[in-house]
Amino acid sequence: MAGTRWIAEAEQIGRVTGGTMDGGPPRVVWHTVESPTGAPMWRSMADYLLREQVWPHLVYDPETDALGQYCALDQSARALRNDGSTRSNRVGEVCIQIEVLGRAAAPFTEQGSWHPGPNYRAMMRAIRSWGIPDRFPMGPPPAYPGGSRRDRAVWLGQAGHYCHANIPGNDHGDPGAIRPERLWAAATATTPPTQEDDMPSAREVAAEVWGFELPDPSRPGLTRTAGSVQQWRDDVEVRTRAVVTAAVEGAAATLGARIDAVAARVAAPVPVQVDAAGVAAALAAD
Repeated sequence: MAGTRWIAEAEQIGRVTGGTMDGGPPRVVWHTVESPTGAPMWRSMADYLLREQVWPHLVYDPETDALGQYCALDQSARALRNDGSTRSNRVGEVCIQIEVLGRAAAPFTEQGSWHPGPNYRAMMRAIRSWGIPDRFPMGPPPAYPGGSRRDRAVWLGQAGHYCHANIPGNDHGDPGAIRPERLWAAATATTPPTQEDDMPSAREVAAEVWGFELPDPSRPGLTRTAGSVQQWRDDVEVRTRAVVTAAVEGAAATLGARIDAVAARVAAPVPVQVDAAGVAAALAAD
């Protein structure tokens, strides 16, 4: 059954070429990188897996929903050890390996950073496109640290999802006790609206406020929308300000003219009255 080879929503990292698969039932193997989550760490670990040549098919951050893809899903990855002569990375029609940011001791489906989104759903659609059933053939993922079931017959013969801890010839305990039902539920869930989405926008609130009917201050007995009332009040205020400004400016001009007239009178020379007869008499007396 041919399915999705490259996930359109995933960032292509390196676009490396894997090996040819050896055939068998299709399967998924879940790993954890054993690192914190978050965008900077996702980028760092994505580069590290490529640089060290231990890349899976996919690297996923459950906190940011970031998804990267290294090679086509129908080619082999490099994240498993061989089991003797069995080439573990090539078992199955596909053996889709996913490295998830997180730690086996703190299962990523149980953490507050578990925020699967559109990229997670795209990843699960691609997995299901290969006819891989939603089940763990070796049972629920085991807690870490703890015992791990590594049944070679089940691994080679049954389709489904496996933990790194289930793979014969490997000694890792990841991804820990992740909960399968949460993996399946998140694959079909839609993103719930946030609290902000349930609230009206500022534009909607403004439209409702300005559309509210109020008594018309210019026409008693009638109503107008709050927006038009406010506009009317604004117009009245503008006109009032214009009248007041004109009156003040007119009064100022009148007052200025009066001040100028007074100043002119003060500055003008004052005529002096001279008593010529008196002056002559005074001179004669001398």
